[in-house]
Amino acid sequence: MSLDPLEQRLTHIELETPDPGRVSARVLTLRPKARRVSVFRVPAVGLGTIALALAVLYFVPAAAAALAGVPGGGDLLREAGLAGAAGKVTTVGAVAESSGYRITLVGAYADSERTVLLLRTSPSATPDFATMGLTDQFGRSYPMQSGSSDGRTGDLILQFDPLGWPDGTTGARVTLRLNSVHRFAYDSAARDWRNGPPVAGTWTLQASIGIDEAVTLATPSAGQLGGVTCTFGAARASAATIVIDVYMHGVTPDQLEQRIPDGGKGLPVFQLLLIDPSGDVVTQSYGLSPASQTSDGTVIHLVGFRSVPGNYTVRVVYQGVELDRVLRVP
Repeated sequence: MSLDPLEQRLTHIELETPDPGRVSARVLTLRPKARRVSVFRVPAVGLGTIALALAVLYFVPAAAAALAGVPGGGDLLREAGLAGAAGKVTTVGAVAESSGYRITLVGAYADSERTVLLLRTSPSATPDFATMGLTDQFGRSYPMQSGSSDGRTGDLILQFDPLGWPDGTTGARVTLRLNSVHRFAYDSAARDWRNGPPVAGTWTLQASIGIDEAVTLATPSAGQLGGVTCTFGAARASAATIVIDVYMHGVTPDQLEQRIPDGGKGLPVFQLLLIDPSGDVVTQSYGLSPASQTSDGTVIHLVGFRSVPGNYTVRVVYQGVELDRVLRVP
């Protein structure tokens, strides 16, 4: 089961409390998953310069990716957790029109933790997730992690799993296919945003994405929380994402998901936060599941947004006791 810093459970599709402006349309499960090792065989190419150049263009599309700022993308980049990576977002501009809806793939970004697509729909719409798919040049599919939409502008942010090997080092040519969308409009009577009935169509959008390389950060020292030992794995940071594994020794995932009675919903017994240099919480997610359990406790994978260099705080809270550790992010 997944948790986020607002104590929302990401195992269900959820809607934030909306207003006539910015709303989050859908949040989908961040699933615990095992790393897969892919075997890739490079086909033989001729010795000629032209043949070699063609091979490089196909297998290393990062060479053709133009990394630049996204037009009008200030708010969009912040919403996507890409404020620190504006210069590493690939400007795409691919357009597909069908059934009266125009969808533009404005930009794309990828690092070792996530693949993010920035789109604009006109009129404002959300995709039918069951009919949507993202694939790379090798035909591999990438599950969606989360999505959000701005009803005023038609801006749409879709986040998928990280690209596989060798995409993670060479870059990728990705294709997004949508076969159905829902008109997204504000219902003034209900004072809420609503999805209309599905509209069938065919939208195909392609992009070449360069991979933003992560750097390794110093591992924080261990600490104690109410008699429980907490240690940390190696941390990494790209231009947009910070990740670290947190180990709670002698505690199971079920124990970490318990709540402390307070006369209402109860308070979480465990919380994990990433705090940026200005004091803002920038946790994107952290996951707890049966797969998180180890022989001597639980490992939690924390993912947060990086916006600026500086000292970020990893805050672990267990049974009312706080443990803070600093990550120095260049």
